[in-house]
Amino acid sequence: MPYKNYLPRLRLFSHTFENREQIILRDYLALERTRLANERTLLSYIRTS
Repeated sequence: MPYKNYLPRLRLFSHTFENREQIILRDYLALERTRLANERTLLSYIRTS
Protein backbone atom coordinates (compact mmCIF):
# COMPACT_ATOMS: atom_id res chain seq x y z
CA MET A 1 0.00 0.00 0.00
CA PRO A 2 1.44 3.38 -0.97
CA TYR A 3 0.40 5.29 2.17
CA LYS A 4 2.52 3.08 4.44
CA ASN A 5 5.57 5.03 3.29
CA TYR A 6 4.12 8.15 4.94
CA LEU A 7 3.62 6.59 8.38
CA PRO A 8 7.16 7.06 9.75
CA ARG A 9 7.08 10.72 8.73
CA LEU A 10 3.72 11.31 10.39
CA ARG A 11 5.21 10.55 13.79
CA LEU A 12 7.21 13.77 13.50
CA PHE A 13 4.04 15.80 13.98
CA SER A 14 2.84 14.10 17.13
CA HIS A 15 3.54 15.37 20.63
CA THR A 16 4.67 18.80 19.50
CA PHE A 17 2.41 20.47 22.06
CA GLU A 18 4.35 21.98 24.93
CA ASN A 19 2.49 22.85 28.08
CA ARG A 20 4.07 25.29 30.52
CA GLU A 21 1.61 24.76 33.33
CA GLN A 22 0.44 21.62 35.06
CA ILE A 23 -2.68 20.08 33.57
CA ILE A 24 -5.07 17.60 35.11
CA LEU A 25 -5.68 14.13 33.77
CA ARG A 26 -8.97 15.07 32.09
CA ASP A 27 -7.28 17.79 30.03
CA TYR A 28 -4.38 15.52 29.11
CA LEU A 29 -6.77 12.81 27.93
CA ALA A 30 -8.72 15.38 25.90
CA LEU A 31 -5.50 16.44 24.17
CA GLU A 32 -4.64 12.82 23.39
CA ARG A 33 -8.15 12.17 22.04
CA THR A 34 -7.89 15.20 19.79
CA ARG A 35 -4.45 14.21 18.54
CA LEU A 36 -5.59 10.66 17.77
CA ALA A 37 -8.74 11.91 16.02
CA ASN A 38 -6.67 14.24 13.85
CA GLU A 39 -4.25 11.44 13.00
CA ARG A 40 -7.11 9.09 12.16
CA THR A 41 -8.69 11.71 9.91
CA LEU A 42 -5.42 12.37 8.09
CA LEU A 43 -4.85 8.66 7.54
CA SER A 44 -8.36 8.23 6.16
CA TYR A 45 -7.76 11.12 3.74
CA ILE A 46 -4.53 9.48 2.58
CA ARG A 47 -6.23 6.11 2.27
CA THR A 48 -9.10 7.40 0.14
CA SER A 49 -6.96 9.54 -2.16
